[in-house]
Amino acid sequence: MAGDDKKCLNELANSNIRVSGVSGVKEFTASLAFDGQKLQCIHFNDSLPGIISTVYPGTSRVVLEWNGTVPLTSNDTISLGELVFETLESGFADINWDSPPVTRFIDENGNIIFPHLTPEAITIHDLPAIELNQKITYCQGESIHLIPLISGGAEPMTWEWNTPDGSTTLQNINIASAAVNHSGQYTYSVKDYFGCADTLAKEISVFPLPTVNLPFTNPTHDTIYYEQTFQLETTPGYASYQWNTGDTTYYITITEEGSYSVIVQTIEGCTSTNSAYLKDMYMPFYFVVPNAFTPNGDNLNDTFRPVATGDLIRQFKMVIYNRWGQMIFETSDYSGGWDGKDAPAGVYGWVISYSNHTGKVFKMRGSVTVVR
Repeated sequence: MAGDDKKCLNELANSNIRVSGVSGVKEFTASLAFDGQKLQCIHFNDSLPGIISTVYPGTSRVVLEWNGTVPLTSNDTISLGELVFETLESGFADINWDSPPVTRFIDENGNIIFPHLTPEAITIHDLPAIELNQKITYCQGESIHLIPLISGGAEPMTWEWNTPDGSTTLQNINIASAAVNHSGQYTYSVKDYFGCADTLAKEISVFPLPTVNLPFTNPTHDTIYYEQTFQLETTPGYASYQWNTGDTTYYITITEEGSYSVIVQTIEGCTSTNSAYLKDMYMPFYFVVPNAFTPNGDNLNDTFRPVATGDLIRQFKMVIYNRWGQMIFETSDYSGGWDGKDAPAGVYGWVISYSNHTGKVFKMRGSVTVVR
């Protein structure tokens, strides 16, 4: 009798070769034919000392030969050994005894004995197969949805995901906004009713977005002030740059005020964008300075005060000198001014120093007449 087995595809299958009714057998030649489309015999584990096995792949046969010194004597079933097969295709793989005289058992008197031989089959179960077509590279902020498709196998099935952080889940992977730390190996395992299994691992990479910095004058506003020309730069070192001017370097030269934007792309294809409004604040001077005032208390032109032509003054200092070069007044508040109440009529020198929104330092000199 050829024993039977049940296996999953690609597993090794064993067939225990047994016979019954072989009392007094002195020698035998046992030929077994197997389904060569579904099985490939790779080994024979003998149970009977001196047995010789020969595999004929071309005809999908195994021949067992034995010639003993002591006859086999048993009316019960005995094992000749175990055939080991690779499983090549799912289905029922028959293992049949070849009929006499190909298969023959001979007693010590040279007579042919006809033992009980029963054909059997190895059942090979189809494997479940996992298909996962989602992409494996993502940019930070993208959504990740890993939804496997399963074909083959027998219901009901069980499955689970193993994630890069070592956790397991029975739910499909759904990440609304991917972060770099979501990178790693995601492994999906499925097992069907017969215990046949498949596993598929996907190495997911989440790449960071490029940093697109622009030199804003005020971090809370999207306006950059400049004078006449300005080199607008963003973060260097990325794969590509695309400005709305058509330029493709990490910097452009600004000569006209307006809105400027740039799209920056990494070598992995991740993009970020930023924009700014460039405003030309060039002025030949920033203050209008009167040349005389009348500090007589009539509330008309009583204070010497330079008038700023813009609101971009960052630092300010004004010093007043008398005719002998002595400093008689100093202020850092350009909205205050010099009241000149103790100054006699005459001409006084002044020096104004300030810096504008770009940090550029200016110095102005002049004179003012106190009229009484």
